[in-house]
Amino acid sequence: MTHRSIGTIKENQSWLLLATVFFLSSSIFSYLVLIREPELFAAVEEASFPFLQEMAEMVFGGPPLRGSLILFLHNLTSSLQVIVFGLFLGIPALFSLIANGALAGAAAAALAREGI
Repeated sequence: MTHRSIGTIKENQSWLLLATVFFLSSSIFSYLVLIREPELFAAVEEASFPFLQEMAEMVFGGPPLRGSLILFLHNLTSSLQVIVFGLFLGIPALFSLIANGALAGAAAAALAREGI
């Protein structure tokens, strides 16, 4: 890392710490809720399964290059939305941070339930 990068990290240390707190808090909260209430996991899975199944069919149902392009464009669109709408007080970026933390907690809860 260059000195400039280290300086930028030091300047934004409080923001990075706050982002870490939001991410870890949402991960821990999601994990604890889904471990205590497993039926909630089934409800979330049922609600999101059609979208995930459709996305999986688009990605894996054709040539690998097409699937890679679909994933790339989906991730690019999501990233641009967070960046562009992040100008409005950073609320979309915060939502994305919390949602990703919750997904990490849900994945950890699913693995824990399986004994992994």
